[in-house]
Amino acid sequence: MQAVQEYVLSLAARTSQGRATCDPVRWLGLTDVTHTAAGDSWRKMQDAARGQGLRLGDAGWSPEGDPYVGRVESFRAGARTDRNLVDFLAASIGVDSSVLEVGAGAGRLCLPLARSVREVLAVEPSPTMADVLESDAREAGLDNLRVVRGGWQDSAELHADGVFAAHVVYALVEIEAFILRLQAVAQRWCAIVLFGDPPQSRLFDFWPAVFGEPRLPNPALPQLLDVLWSLGIYPDVKMLEVPIWPLGQPQRARNGLRRRLHLVPGSAADIRLESAMDELLVDWGEGRLGPRERGPLQLAVVHWTPQG
Repeated sequence: MQAVQEYVLSLAARTSQGRATCDPVRWLGLTDVTHTAAGDSWRKMQDAARGQGLRLGDAGWSPEGDPYVGRVESFRAGARTDRNLVDFLAASIGVDSSVLEVGAGAGRLCLPLARSVREVLAVEPSPTMADVLESDAREAGLDNLRVVRGGWQDSAELHADGVFAAHVVYALVEIEAFILRLQAVAQRWCAIVLFGDPPQSRLFDFWPAVFGEPRLPNPALPQLLDVLWSLGIYPDVKMLEVPIWPLGQPQRARNGLRRRLHLVPGSAADIRLESAMDELLVDWGEGRLGPRERGPLQLAVVHWTPQG
């Protein structure tokens, strides 16, 4: 899930002549536009964070076409699955219910969830992720899980008893459209899962170390609640603790940080990154590097009953 939001953030961060190279809303298949004052504040935060990334990142950096190639293992079921989140989703939606996950990845959540509900529809735009998800579902004998490839514009007739999206909203520009679409697809229950603090905040210390200024955050839980309230939606919030995970072996950690900070290997900023890694990361065991702060992250499940 963390890597899902990293990808969406990276897509929104790079621009060509002041415009994003990829619109995350179009990537998810959303076209309806509804704006609120809270949504405008959401977009203002995004613009500030995006502008900072453009100003400070290396000019030659660009996101991959499909960022999941070579990284899919982190998204599979059993890899960093948050069991308490899966259990809460299953209990909230019900065992005899259908579930739709938006941005299902390689099945970290929807595969274990399929063992507890009647049917799962997994919407996934990445061909790499969708291939692995279908293969793992077959191998697990989960004939109640169906992968829906592409964005929501290809799935206009989809409906389910419960609908949720985990870690995909941080860089969605048209956040109101996403919420309304999520609610329209859900028949009984819908939820947005996101961190309580800004995404990747445990790595924010790398910004002053590499660039000399603090990181400007993207929207997170408080801003999402403001947008929901502005739409007349008053959700419940369930807070869960989930573990933070290491960045991996040194080269994997280095590449992940380059991706987050938009650095080109060998640049001046990349050289500063090497020093920052020595200062800010520690060995978590077996050569895996991670931040010094290892306490659990606060995860919010923002859920509500769809309005008719």
